[in-house]
Formats: sequence, structure tokens, C-alpha cells
Amino acid sequence: MSMYPSQYPEKISDEIFINFVSENSTSIEEKRHFHELHYEICFILSGASEYYFDFSKYILESQDCIFLDKKEIHFSLQKEENATKRVIVNFNDDFLRQYSLNWHFLKEIFEKPMFHIPSKSWGEISHLLTELVYEADYPSMFSSHLIRGNLYKLLITMYRIKTKTQFDKVLPTNQIIEAATKYICQNFSNRLTLDEVANFCHVNKYYLSKLFKKVMKVNFITYLNSIRVQNASLLLLESNDSILEISQKCGFNSQNHFCDVFRSVKGISARDFRNTNDYNSDKR
Repeated sequence: MSMYPSQYPEKISDEIFINFVSENSTSIEEKRHFHELHYEICFILSGASEYYFDFSKYILESQDCIFLDKKEIHFSLQKEENATKRVIVNFNDDFLRQYSLNWHFLKEIFEKPMFHIPSKSWGEISHLLTELVYEADYPSMFSSHLIRGNLYKLLITMYRIKTKTQFDKVLPTNQIIEAATKYICQNFSNRLTLDEVANFCHVNKYYLSKLFKKVMKVNFITYLNSIRVQNASLLLLESNDSILEISQKCGFNSQNHFCDVFRSVKGISARDFRNTNDYNSDKR
């Protein structure tokens, strides 16, 4: 994980780039460019900025954000009278797949490319942006995991704001999902079943299954496997445990099942994931 590189992200293998930009009173025009593999979201912290893409001009001010799809040619212009502070977030489909997210999820957030974040929600958004920038600027142990986690939370929070279905506004349904996901995160290493989680939440398993698809946009098994694979990924990088031991610690009933699920989520085998990251660590 690193600051926004001098070359454009389409030439870089990193999943995520976080860049805090503070322009002074000098007029700055960014050159036209596009990102082959990465989406871009720009958040304006203060000042104002002009964005040009899709033959349109967008004027962004404090608490505004703008979403740019992959391969979208764009550039920004900072006017002399506007000292602007902004955070630019780039991420690719590999990141989205880790959390079972996809383009359709993003499309729901950014039905229109420009979005103004309400004042009552800006505090939470700005806090997440601060955490992302800090971990990118001052990387240390587990920074990459914190960046992924905070970006995931940022996108989910944006989704809640945009769709106006925040957990604290739809209490009955979302209290159940919140309890279910918390229980899964605390017990994923066990042989969890939908029945067990439903019993914990005091609801029918068929009702809970429908809630997962409605609220989380994935089914129960997909969510459970994504949590297990996230934790398995951490063990692959941070421990010397064998793949069999990791599969058992993460609740899989066999090493073969673990390897199949890991590949389906990550697009790479568990062994190659460990070896590739070990190689990259040695290079650094």
C-alpha cells in the first residue's frame, strides 16, 4: 500500500492508492489521464475544485465527492482563489472481490457521479478519510489491513448515506443483521451453520437468509466464507502455520474445501498468495 504513485495506477499492481492533496493558492491543472484498472473517488475537504470528464464540468466544494469509473478520461483544475484540500482514493476490482462487492454495488452509491455528503454524516466520513491517509502516509504493521478495512467501511457508509437505509434507522431488520454479522466474526473458526446463527438472533433461518440477501447483497455462506478467507489471508501472511492448520483455524472442514473457497474469493491459490506476498516483502 502506498501513496498515489507518480505513474498512473493502471501500471501498478497495488489494489488501493490513497492520496492527500493540498494545493496552495497557485492555479494547478492536472494533465488528462485515465486509470485502466482503478476506480477513483475524490473527496473535497475544503476549498473548491473543478473536475472535467465525460464532456462535462463539475464544480466540487467542501463535503462533495465525485466518482470516476475505470478508463474514464479526466483531469482537475484548482483555481487561484481556491486553496483546496482533497483526498483521492483509487481501488480496483480485486479489492471489491475480497469483500464480495461489485460494480453494481458502486453504481447504487454513485447513481450520479457527483454527490454531496450531508453535514450530519460528514464527521464519520472525514474520520475514515483521516485514518486512510494516516495509514498510507505512515505505514506500519497491519497498515494494509487497516486501509482495506477502512475503505470497505467507507464504501458501506457511503451506501447507507446515499440509500438512507442506515442501521440505526431501520432497527428491527438491521439489529438482526448486525447481531448476525458480529456473531459470525466472533465464531467463524467454528463449524457455523445458518441454523445456529438464526437461533442466536431468535429468528427463523429462512427469514435470516432473506435478510442477508436484502441487506448485505450476498447470501449467508458467501459472507461467512469472505470472513474466513479474510482471516486466513492474515494467517498466511503473518504466521508460519501450514495451510491445513490455517484451514482448520478458520472453520473449514477440509483443506481441499478451504483451497477451493480461497481461490474463488481471491482468484489465486492460498499457496501462491503466501509465496507472492513473501516475495514482495523480500523485495522491499
